[in-house]
Amino acid sequence: MVAEAQPAVWGDPAPDYSKTVLSGEPVYLYTLIFVDSKITRHYSGNMTLIKQEIMKMIIEANTYFSQLNMRISVVDVLQTMRDDLSLYTFQTYHYNELRNLPYHDFAALISYRYAGGLAYVDGMCSYRNNLICGFYPHNPSAMGAIFFHETAHLLGVAHDDKDQPLNVTNCACNDLTLAQEIYESEKYSPSAGCLKIPGFDHDCSAQHLANLIQRNRCLSKQPRSEKENIEDGYLDWTAFYDPALAMCGNGVVEGNEECDCGVEKFCNEINCIPETCKRKIPFYIIVSVIFAFFEGHKFI
Repeated sequence: MVAEAQPAVWGDPAPDYSKTVLSGEPVYLYTLIFVDSKITRHYSGNMTLIKQEIMKMIIEANTYFSQLNMRISVVDVLQTMRDDLSLYTFQTYHYNELRNLPYHDFAALISYRYAGGLAYVDGMCSYRNNLICGFYPHNPSAMGAIFFHETAHLLGVAHDDKDQPLNVTNCACNDLTLAQEIYESEKYSPSAGCLKIPGFDHDCSAQHLANLIQRNRCLSKQPRSEKENIEDGYLDWTAFYDPALAMCGNGVVEGNEECDCGVEKFCNEINCIPETCKRKIPFYIIVSVIFAFFEGHKFI
């Protein structure tokens, strides 16, 4: 089953998903991103710049993922040198390249000036782990909501009949009246709904996604190491990894980061600066203080 996204609302921030019931255990998502040849041409083949601009979209998508305890990492951004790929042909392209690719949970094709997205519903843990997401160079972050929307499809969220209710028994919205919803929202918007993923018709779609994640058995519950990836038969990608793909705020220590406690709102690590992913007090100073403390107590 293929699902198509509705257009994103440009510039709107991610809804507040703080009422979502979560398991407390994070899920780690590794995506391998491909760009079509139109994007390559737009940036004159400058892959450093392409990666920089694509990451703006993923950073925006992270404002959704992080609220549901999903930790998204970009393994790499690769060229396809093609501008004719549909979701079906991208699936074939991706499958044929698998033996030459690093570990990833899903592959995303970023398509130049495409105003929506496509994905296989419940395709994450199968050979259909592919999505397409549009991209606009004048505002790369605007399609972050679509990227999140399409990933939700891969994890099993479908476009149900909008005239039929979505039955999510543990959804906090079930207990909210419209008056309460308006009162509790700083900026009430009927289109934003209650725990609603942009582009879906129903409230509680974010809670539905959270429930599906909790039941998922193929995604990592711990960060994956390159050693694990190699042992599982994937290529050693260490030499190809670009530190520019590290995303401060996704809850995964990557590249040159000293720490990563997620976005500022959810950071509970006292010695980590969420905006920079640097430690407030360098680790070597902490070790020196502890060492000096125990050395001093030897003579007491």
